Amino acid sequence: MEGQRVDTIRSLKFDGKNFLAYKEGLKATLRAWKCWKILIGRENKPEKDGMGATKQKRKEYRNKVLVLNDILTNTLDDETRVRLAHLKRPQVKWAALVDDFEKKSFAVGLFKRRELLNVEFDPENESIRDYIHRVEAIRQELTLMHEEVSDREVITALLTGLGDTYESMVETFDNLDDISLQQVKIKLTSREERMNQAKAVKETKARKKAIFQAGNGGAQLGGSLSEEKNVSLVNKRKWGRGGGRGQPKRPRSEIDCHNCGKLGHYAYECRRQRKESQQQSGKQNQGKSSKKRKKRSAHHHTNTL
Repeated sequence: MEGQRVDTIRSLKFDGKNFLAYKEGLKATLRAWKCWKILIGRENKPEKDGMGATKQKRKEYRNKVLVLNDILTNTLDDETRVRLAHLKRPQVKWAALVDDFEKKSFAVGLFKRRELLNVEFDPENESIRDYIHRVEAIRQELTLMHEEVSDREVITALLTGLGDTYESMVETFDNLDDISLQQVKIKLTSREERMNQAKAVKETKARKKAIFQAGNGGAQLGGSLSEEKNVSLVNKRKWGRGGGRGQPKRPRSEIDCHNCGKLGHYAYECRRQRKESQQQSGKQNQGKSSKKRKKRSAHHHTNTL
């Protein structure tokens, strides 16, 4: 038990800002040591009456004051401890702390209540669970300041802080008196889970579509290259014959005949080629006539015999 009390004291610290939270922690610690009532003035030192029992109670009281002063002094930050060093009794130190910081806490309480009313959900940087926890943390801070916050106020803060994404769901709450805070939390988290699932499905479909299009794009690119080669080949052939439609023809002086090697005409126009063809045709005709004459001569000789 003593070890647990020491650990609790070590974790308790006032940093000059968290007075209300510090006050609640100090209250719990001093109650465990039976010193809280002394600090707030509800328990005073017994008067002397010469009785042995009274002497014992006075001794116990002095010991409690020593423990109380030790806990209070050693749980303050350095700046506050130095500022209260001239005050000897722990009750006086506590009264000074209350005067200084609880008044400030009232202003902080007003600020926190305004923060609760104006809280907004930030879907880019937090989940709906984080948003709920943030609202509940503000409520807890107000509670420590003895500012009571009802469930309906929390529900109102949660719903009014949601953006357009949840507008259709918010409209389903016709009467806030008929729904609990827990039901609102469940509805909000369930809606977020459905939205996340739909988003995941949409992203998967988009990813598959992109992969499919990338594959077809490669095939289409190959087909386009093949078509370009074919067009290029046709154009070359057209240029070889004097250019394609709509293209300027080459000057005849630049045309080189592949048959005779002379400039000024194409191979199919070459006179040499026609002359050689005619000579070859003449030779073939002479050969045929010679064969016919020999055949007739042989036939005549046979008949004579």
